[in-house]
Amino acid sequence: ILTEVDKKLDTRLTGTQEHILVEIDRRLDNRITESENLILGELDRVQDNLTERLDTMKRRLDEMTEYYRIKKLDDINGAMLLKMIQEVEKRVEALEAKTA
Repeated sequence: ILTEVDKKLDTRLTGTQEHILVEIDRRLDNRITESENLILGELDRVQDNLTERLDTMKRRLDEMTEYYRIKKLDDINGAMLLKMIQEVEKRVEALEAKTA
């Protein structure tokens, strides 16, 4: 009789243990899934933030590049204008020397 009771208890305990293990596995899976979702959500938020900051920096860099390109052209134009003025002054001096 005790052996039958022991067998029934073993069967019940085994079933209960398996049920507990299945429940623990399910809860762990749920928690892991929630954690993964939180991490992925945070990664998306950080990526969006960094993408926005990089876009802002690229826009500013483009503006600075355009400014320096314009500045360089302005410097070249200024140098050419100065050279032209100097040439005109030389020609005026030469004409003044001829007429004097």
